[in-house]
Amino acid sequence: MQICRPLLICLLIGAMGSGIVKADDYYWVGGTGNWSDFSNHWVKTSGGASFHIAAPGALDDVYFDANSFSAGGQTVTVDVTTTNCRNLDWTGATNTPDFATSSTSNNLHVYGSFTLIPAMTFNFNGNIYFDATTTGHTITCANHSMPGSYKYIYFNGAGGGWTLQDSLDAPLIYFELVAGALNTNNQNLNIMNFSSSNSNVRSLILGSSTMKVFGWSWYSYNTTNFTFDAGTSTIIYDYPSGQLTFTGGLDFHRSVFLENTKINNSSNTFDSLLFSPGRTYTLEANRTQTINNYLGANGSCSSSITIVSDAPGTQATFSKASGAVTIDYASLKDIAATGGATFTANNTIDLSNNSGWTINSPTPRSLYWVGNTGNWTDPAHWALSSGGAGGNCVPNPGDDVYFDANSFSAGGQTVTVDVSTAVCNDMIWTGATNTPDFATSSTSNSLKIYGSLTLVPAMTFNFNGDLYFEATTTGQTLTFANHTMPGSYKYIYFQGAGGGWTLQDSLDAPLIYFELV
Repeated sequence: MQICRPLLICLLIGAMGSGIVKADDYYWVGGTGNWSDFSNHWVKTSGGASFHIAAPGALDDVYFDANSFSAGGQTVTVDVTTTNCRNLDWTGATNTPDFATSSTSNNLHVYGSFTLIPAMTFNFNGNIYFDATTTGHTITCANHSMPGSYKYIYFNGAGGGWTLQDSLDAPLIYFELVAGALNTNNQNLNIMNFSSSNSNVRSLILGSSTMKVFGWSWYSYNTTNFTFDAGTSTIIYDYPSGQLTFTGGLDFHRSVFLENTKINNSSNTFDSLLFSPGRTYTLEANRTQTINNYLGANGSCSSSITIVSDAPGTQATFSKASGAVTIDYASLKDIAATGGATFTANNTIDLSNNSGWTINSPTPRSLYWVGNTGNWTDPAHWALSSGGAGGNCVPNPGDDVYFDANSFSAGGQTVTVDVSTAVCNDMIWTGATNTPDFATSSTSNSLKIYGSLTLVPAMTFNFNGDLYFEATTTGQTLTFANHTMPGSYKYIYFQGAGGGWTLQDSLDAPLIYFELV
């Protein structure tokens, strides 16, 4: 017996090993149930009665088909922290089944292809990992929206390759390309944030896809071993709740930034780059954004665009080799234009330290608020004289704004900042009557003052967004008239290269960050 024991051990190990590497087909039966309940729900053939002795593993293909569900409203629940399979295929399933999870901390790892169908509900709101290490895999979402809130979809297979078969709608999901090759196959994507910043071999092929990013971050700081093929794609960045941080370092086709954006830690190349009216775009100093075809930065009379460097006094650069770039209704600060093209900025405020531009600036104005309650962006409230007729373009950084005895006819009237960034030179409330209110429609809105600020005691100050003082000359004054700054965990910035401000009374801001840039 002792002579045979080593042989017996080897045979046992071999048997165990062969069991581990063997790939099986798993078919769901029995309607509603938990993923881990293999003895009641996982069989070896469609509709069969021979049950598996364990739940599916990473090498196993799982199927939900016509023999899986006998009635409507039946649910497969992922009830374990980590669930594995190779291919996940719902083709042929009937009675509109549901795929769900017992906890948002449960994860699904798919080592092959992923196929949903329209006639089901997809309520799995944990993380999803695509972990294939071979190419040729497909992802079919069948128009289902990924339901997880602030969860992740990971592409995390060294040597893996996936091709979308239809659109991927995951507007509340982080999207992370760790390793492997994703081909969007001209399909559209909605995601929250994108990240791919490591030295793994990985690729993203966009074709003609439209990709919408609804969160606050595109992060590809480390592009080592990253093949990014933008094709003729359009990427639209739409984060309305603050400032998007864009860290690219890649060659993009058409990029559309709909909200405030900071282009950070990277030089980029864009075929077309479009900015939106009423927004502020902050470019990293000493970096270059190269435009191959078109730079669109066209604001309006009521909604101008601001483009600045992130380091006051140090330039960021646009470069275009040839042709002409023309922008309209903008403000520029610390922005260089190079490369051989002509750069023209019409109706644009020169906030200092710009080069390479022909800047055609409007004449600075004195604007008076008229017409009682209203929104900052409504031209009907801006007159060229006290009590005069409204209908003028909203303030730009060169304009002084006044609220006086002809602004408000009764108590309780409010001026509301209804744009992400309101701007002016001096803001003066001296002489305003009827105790007006100055407020904002959103805590994500900000006010930038390029001169002095004078409040009065007989008003309320309910502006609870960020406040920027950006003068580039000395001699500015700040009078708060004993008002407490109402913002909670908001900022007061002093960030004007060469600027100087003198307090005329106390500054009470106990819940405000105070930053001298």
